[in-house]
Amino acid sequence: MFVIAVQAEKGGVGKTTTAVSLAYILAEEHKARVLLIDADQQGNASQLVQRYDPEHSGTVDVLEGNREITEAALPVTLERFRKDYYFDILTANSYLMNTNADILQDTVQDQVHRLRKALHAARGWYDYVVIDCGLLMDMAVLNAMVAADMWIVPMRPGGLEADAVANAEERLEELRQLNPDLLAIGLLVAAGANKKHAEVYEWLARETRLGAIPAVIPRGIIGETYTAARMPLPAYRPRCKISDAYRQVARYVAEAARVAAKKRKTGEGE
Repeated sequence: MFVIAVQAEKGGVGKTTTAVSLAYILAEEHKARVLLIDADQQGNASQLVQRYDPEHSGTVDVLEGNREITEAALPVTLERFRKDYYFDILTANSYLMNTNADILQDTVQDQVHRLRKALHAARGWYDYVVIDCGLLMDMAVLNAMVAADMWIVPMRPGGLEADAVANAEERLEELRQLNPDLLAIGLLVAAGANKKHAEVYEWLARETRLGAIPAVIPRGIIGETYTAARMPLPAYRPRCKISDAYRQVARYVAEAARVAAKKRKTGEGE
């Protein structure tokens, strides 16, 4: 099982689009068993795949220890694309706000390893877990980061990317105290075809400790309007440039997962 947390402390950078697109492509094209976890109290990922429920939340149930992942996850069926296709999701809604507060106040039980333990108990069910995180480093997001193998940081060039990268690098050092194996990948999600954006991506790939996925997600009206269809972007418009770029990201993630699995196997052999 390879766990990818998609998180950024700035809105409008394509965080949910990235998480849902990755879950979709890994399941559909890579034939993998995928779990999408909505760890954002806004529930945008849940809404995008038509699984939002204002009264019930799988992520809340798992973090509070009420149900195991295999009991709380719901299948996503995209009937307009292919009836037999699905991946699973732990949904979220505003109740996650209360759960964050409850976990923070709970000084008796473990606070930050809850999701990691729940995923460990679900080994064998999924090949990939993709977590759509909220903007703030609350307890749900912190649990996601402690459980993650890879951190994808969506970015959008706009003049403040240096500050965003510096904040992410500082956050990475803090997170690695709880999760030493956490990888970090800086992903430039929305970039236009201009010289400035190309220079930002080159700088990101060259100068930061975060690194960069070798894919730039182009800007386009499809990426801003597809949400009305309530389905993952690669299902809504499989042949557009944005979907193609996310396929590059998925291939990169799949390769990182293979490398990580090989290292784990070697370590176990030692």
